[in-house]
Amino acid sequence: MTIPTGSYDLSADNGALLVKTFTDGPAAAMGHNLVIEATSWAAQVEIGKTPAASSVSMTADLTSLEVRDGTGGAKPLSAGDKGKILDNAAKALNAKKHPELRFTATDISGTWDAGLVRGGMTINDTTAPLDLTLDQPAPGELRLTGTIVQSDFGIKPYSTMMGALKLKDAVDVEVSIPFE
Repeated sequence: MTIPTGSYDLSADNGALLVKTFTDGPAAAMGHNLVIEATSWAAQVEIGKTPAASSVSMTADLTSLEVRDGTGGAKPLSAGDKGKILDNAAKALNAKKHPELRFTATDISGTWDAGLVRGGMTINDTTAPLDLTLDQPAPGELRLTGTIVQSDFGIKPYSTMMGALKLKDAVDVEVSIPFE
């Protein structure tokens, strides 16, 4: 199926913005690899006849994060654990002072099934380049995936137990956008 051309206003009501974190360090097996969802975000997408004729810009509220899943770990995630994780994330992201994440595409190339979206991401009042892979995992659905390096934005990855358990500096991001 071809992606229909036109202007789209997208949000958590009709898409998903997920962040995937991974544990590191000698005690990594004690921690959880997490899937965190931004529940408040907005994107303006202009779909042209080709990816190169398209545009993307988005914002996300970093205070709207929710832990959706956690794999691994010494014990299952409790509601209390999820609350602590979100508190730590808010501190690491400096979300109280800079609650908004912004991304604006500067170049889109390739095809709907194998494209590249280049742009600038702003987190914690710091902007760095970000490349996202564009693909079409199902008919009528676009997906953007990439890796954000926290330290590029002045974010120190979470660490505990004197660094024996910490998050990897690189986190994966995925935005799924259905057009049907």
